[in-house]
Amino acid sequence: MDLSADGSNRIDLQGGGNLTFTMNPLGDVSLSGKYVLSGGTVRYNPPVISQKIFKITPDSYVDWVGNVADPASTLRRSKPSGPASPRTGRIRAR
Repeated sequence: MDLSADGSNRIDLQGGGNLTFTMNPLGDVSLSGKYVLSGGTVRYNPPVISQKIFKITPDSYVDWVGNVADPASTLRRSKPSGPASPRTGRIRAR
């Protein structure tokens, strides 16, 4: 999933889960369920410093409760020289 218009910031997820996608007759859509991650990467390009790439560790997840473009997440990432640390928040799809 691209997190920026030019694709320089992105998240790639691997895993699976039970998701329910619905669309009403007017075309409104919703998504609910949890996608449990078995791995993945986050590529982030801050404005002044060099690109950062983080590996996502298993036991992370992305959770939807309606709005397809507004999932909640708990992502655990590994650092090259340290233990995994949790990061909880929102992923905004563009």
